[in-house]
Amino acid sequence: MKLIDCDDCGTGHRLDDVAVALWELRDRDDYPDFERALLAGYRGVRPIDVTRLDDLIAARQVGFDLWYTGMAGVNPSFAQSLDVAHEWSLAMLDLVEAH
Repeated sequence: MKLIDCDDCGTGHRLDDVAVALWELRDRDDYPDFERALLAGYRGVRPIDVTRLDDLIAARQVGFDLWYTGMAGVNPSFAQSLDVAHEWSLAMLDLVEAH
């Protein structure tokens, strides 16, 4: 169980909520297990089309990268790992392009 980050509250597509939850887990070795479990649980309540899920996860990453880049200008710890955030974004965009 995880807490909801109210910073991201707003009106949007249901699949975007799923993408945000999965984005948080993107680097875990057991990510496929979490993805299957989350989607199975969701589908136990209502159907959901996940055709564009990877696109929304990538959009989340790019948005995070933009925020992180802005924070790097005022926070040295962000600046030190800025390359990592950019690498994540490029990897996500490569994944989307491959589909």
